Amino acid sequence: MKHVVIIGAGLGGLVTGYLLSQRGCRVTVLERSAHAGGCLQSFQRAGVRFDTGFHIVGGLEETNPMYYFFKELDLLKLPWISLRGQGVFLDDTYYALPCGHEEFYRYFADLFPHEKDNLRRYFETFKTIVSSPLQDTMPYWEQGAWDFLYRTIGDAKLRDILSGHSMIMEMNREKLPLFAYAEILNSFITSTSRLAEGSQPVVNHLVQGIENSANHVYCKAAVSGILEKNGCAVGVKLEDGTIVDADMVVSAINPIQTVSLLAADSAVNKVYVRRISNLSCSMGCFTVNIKLKPGMVNMRQEPVYVHAKGADLWNMDTSEIRHLMVYYYPEQQAVDLLTPMMWDKVKKWNGESPDARSQEYAMMKQQTAEQCFSLAESLIPNLREAISDYWSSTPLTWHTYLNAHQGSAFGIMKDYKSPITTVFQPRTPLKGLYITGQSMVLHGIMGTTVSAFQTAAMIEPDIFTWPSRNVTAPAFSFL
Repeated sequence: MKHVVIIGAGLGGLVTGYLLSQRGCRVTVLERSAHAGGCLQSFQRAGVRFDTGFHIVGGLEETNPMYYFFKELDLLKLPWISLRGQGVFLDDTYYALPCGHEEFYRYFADLFPHEKDNLRRYFETFKTIVSSPLQDTMPYWEQGAWDFLYRTIGDAKLRDILSGHSMIMEMNREKLPLFAYAEILNSFITSTSRLAEGSQPVVNHLVQGIENSANHVYCKAAVSGILEKNGCAVGVKLEDGTIVDADMVVSAINPIQTVSLLAADSAVNKVYVRRISNLSCSMGCFTVNIKLKPGMVNMRQEPVYVHAKGADLWNMDTSEIRHLMVYYYPEQQAVDLLTPMMWDKVKKWNGESPDARSQEYAMMKQQTAEQCFSLAESLIPNLREAISDYWSSTPLTWHTYLNAHQGSAFGIMKDYKSPITTVFQPRTPLKGLYITGQSMVLHGIMGTTVSAFQTAAMIEPDIFTWPSRNVTAPAFSFL
């Protein structure tokens, strides 16, 4: 029986552990934090449940690979709610973006009839990308998403609306690959779903599935080093000195954090370690969790992406609050506001104890929250008077409590000009050491889940890594 130690109990670690435990491996998942789940965790404030990072998921229908991944994980039995789509609020205009490729196309073709041919070309490219065998998709990694959008869509307003989902990926015109843009956006165009009970049931199901097989998920178990013998990974050492022997080690944390766990005399080439250590991570998020006074806000089912007038949707300049994701909790009187925030904004407070951070940090959070309220009130005019209480978090919160490297929301940033150095395979140069998580190929729920299947399949080859790529083709029948 293979004994696999997994570092990190976020979605990537839990999915990898679940898949391997169902196939007879002995699995030990080690989590630094007090609770499993990472950014999947839910928490309560004043009797209201809020989600940390998981709010919506795209593509949970049979024409999309995510359906088959979640079916294999037995997650489809959870109470998923299908949303009609998502909203983009831009220049004081609300655009209700529907789900379904035909519906999405017709919506924009009606609004921008002069762009009908361009929209067809836009979707033809999506069709090609999402229905191609994975081994044939490298050309789309080497193209920029912004360049594609600018070449394909002539109307600047339409380009902005199609870029409006700016909080499901970092819209960086200098780096974002076309492949990532197409795959992620396509999944949400296909369908958008949320859980009425929040994201915690996903965590509970995966942990239970691992532990039902006589395996274990240990929290407050911080790994301080990866152990090697004869050029192979043979276990890990915990910060309290405990040694956990293993046949294989899977790291489900950021690759930058992973290489920091290697010994100074590791068999891994120092060039590889330096390359990983010098990579850039994506933005983080500032989040305001708001408890509302009953009945004062019209609770939408769908999330809305709000952008300030004149905002550049492909430049996440965080000197001002220009972009928000507004997420409603319709079953509760609550709402989340999320806006991009870079690590540089908070890193000077990283050395301070969470319970003793300076008044300056508290003032920064309060001022940022007020800016979020101001932008959100373009969509919800009476928001401030409707607030009963609120709480805020920064990338430093994610870094401290969730072990997210520099509070990054999407892991290592992909770069279409350098895909070889920013896209990873599960197998590392150290025999027996594998990686998984959203830093590998795609970010978010989709990317993390896909990477976990790929990593688990390296250890147990009968695990499928991608359903038939032609399952998405019927969705484009309008072409």
